[in-house]
Amino acid sequence: GVARVLDFGIVKALERIEETVPNRLKGKTGYMSPEQIRGERITRRSDLFAAGIVLWEPLTLRRFASGKADRDRMEKILRGGYPRPSEFRPEIGPELDRVVMRALAYQVEERYASAREFAQALEAASSAASAGTVAAWVNTLAEDALAERARRLAQGENCREGAPRIEV
Repeated sequence: GVARVLDFGIVKALERIEETVPNRLKGKTGYMSPEQIRGERITRRSDLFAAGIVLWEPLTLRRFASGKADRDRMEKILRGGYPRPSEFRPEIGPELDRVVMRALAYQVEERYASAREFAQALEAASSAASAGTVAAWVNTLAEDALAERARRLAQGENCREGAPRIEV
């Protein structure tokens, strides 16, 4: 019941770039960091920029760098001055805004140093639901399917000889 982002793999892909087309960008243009678009050295902080975009998009319910062509998306990222999530969703608090915008810092040195640091800041800025709250929510969403599953299990149990009769 916990979502995790493990690896964007851009750095590993670039290590093998000579196996493909030289001087060609790798990755989804709408999720590239400015330094990656400029062809500069990329690090794990480049991946954290992409993770910041992955967080920004569901918070705002829009694409971070929309555009019909790759060039349009890359130009938007290179311009910088990205809007805070709260500009689109005012209910997003300033703490969460700060976390997202630090991940999306234009200057590499201003971003989180590691995914762990980013995760800790995100956890501190948000009020995560408890396991019990998540379980109750899933039960509410899946109430009919869970009831049907219980009914089928009861039917199966009733088929065994000598088994006590279970109310269906």
